[in-house]
Amino acid sequence: MSRLFRAARIVSLSPLFAAFLLGCRASNAPAASASKPAQLVVSVVLDQIGSEVLERWWPGLDEDGALKTLAREGVYHHTVRYPYAGTYTAPGHAALYSGASPVASGIGSNRRWDRNRQRSVSVADDGVSEVFFSPGAFAGPGVLMADTVGDVLVEATHGVGKVVSVSMKDRGAVLPGGHRATFVAWYDEKAKGFTSSRAYGPALPDWFMKWREENPVESRFGVWSAENPSQAELLAGPDPGVGEGDYEGYGTTFPHDVRATKSPYELFLMDPASTELLVALALRAVDKLGLGQDDVPDLLAVSISGTDYVGHTFGPNSWESLEHLRRADRALGSLLRCLRKQARVAMLITADHGIAPIPERQDAKHDGPPRHDDETLLPIARAAAARVLGPGTWVEAFVQPFFYLSPAALTHEKRDEAERAIVADLRKTQGISFADTVAGAAAGLSAKADSLERLAAASATTRGGEIIAMTAFGTIIDEKVPRGFGTSHGSPWPYDRTVPVLAAGPGIAHMESRGELSTEAVSTSLATLLHIPAPTFAAPASLPGIGR
Repeated sequence: MSRLFRAARIVSLSPLFAAFLLGCRASNAPAASASKPAQLVVSVVLDQIGSEVLERWWPGLDEDGALKTLAREGVYHHTVRYPYAGTYTAPGHAALYSGASPVASGIGSNRRWDRNRQRSVSVADDGVSEVFFSPGAFAGPGVLMADTVGDVLVEATHGVGKVVSVSMKDRGAVLPGGHRATFVAWYDEKAKGFTSSRAYGPALPDWFMKWREENPVESRFGVWSAENPSQAELLAGPDPGVGEGDYEGYGTTFPHDVRATKSPYELFLMDPASTELLVALALRAVDKLGLGQDDVPDLLAVSISGTDYVGHTFGPNSWESLEHLRRADRALGSLLRCLRKQARVAMLITADHGIAPIPERQDAKHDGPPRHDDETLLPIARAAAARVLGPGTWVEAFVQPFFYLSPAALTHEKRDEAERAIVADLRKTQGISFADTVAGAAAGLSAKADSLERLAAASATTRGGEIIAMTAFGTIIDEKVPRGFGTSHGSPWPYDRTVPVLAAGPGIAHMESRGELSTEAVSTSLATLLHIPAPTFAAPASLPGIGR
């Protein structure tokens, strides 16, 4: 019995792990050589697993999980920071694969206000590329203004190099895939499974349709129990902790069961079984599309979203955060061992942003009210505009971090005066550290690096709203998962901007660092491992130890 099979049998008897192992088969290729370049580069984003979170849970992770394997064999950089303030999932994924901050990528938030449809939509929504199995939904790479590592790979190899990107979120799949991806797929609760859009072809591939039929999401619904309660309590304290939320009947304590909730297909996003299913899809895509089977390198991008959903609802100090990360890490470790049987593999793991502590926890310090949301901030902006322009709805929406003016306000002769009034009132609002017009914020690009003005300016894309605002230290913009509980991210503060980067494989040295580095070098590092030029907005050099 192989070591891999023994480990899997000990930690899980789920049908998913059995199916996963059946998909792991060695090829007839010669054994991988560390002296030759990687045939397959696997980049993984652990959504919301900032540096503080990973270090807190490090003692609870498996020795043969992906994270400790990479740290043992390769590089572990503890302090890699985003050079902008709007630390959300979409800007993070765009930055990791292109090197571009929101001001250059055009991706400044997770959602945007669509004035024509009068509602907020996903930032990946291009309004053109229909999503299969989800009427009225759109997604496509045309929303991204920067080129990515995948785009450069396809161009440099004249279309021979393949790019596959999968996630539980549309933005987590579309943005890493870039404009020329071979295959892109994500989970859609309305589609009740994985899907893609017409941006990538007129129909879904036959192999994917077969996999989807063989792996119905409902077959993964079940009870999620804490694997090691004593260890969880040692590392996280009692369950539940202060401020944890009960979203749609999922409960605040273990065990959890999506079948008992009001929205099982939505709540499935929190269950580690969703992450294991995602990794199984990644393995099937590698097999069916032949990634890593020749000396022209390929790129596999995997974005783990479940760690973000549990963090928002239960917080980064919760049992759920630890338990989900442990199972995600274990699945990634199995994926790495499977792929290493078939090809020379380099894997890089990082995060798209960090997370703020739950404001109500005793260890959370904040410089204002612990929570804001659209119901507290939108009235402030609307009242300021009305003082100048008179009665009317002059501010249509707040979709963090942007306020969107109405068409009437945009063309009003007193628009500038109204914007100044809104900015002034937001600046006086406790819990808001920065507010300016998007145009005015741009002046901060010449400010000192890491200053609040510079970080905000780097997030002030003209494809957002007209006014941008950032929270004070410890204050969050409340999510609805559920509102008043849990926590969030999206600020310029170190707990949101600081992420780890771990990598191992051909061309990667063994080292550990805690010095401050920039996420702008992540795309350069991926390009170095793929032996291609870096994207346009990438840093000049890779992270230390990558490319030796």
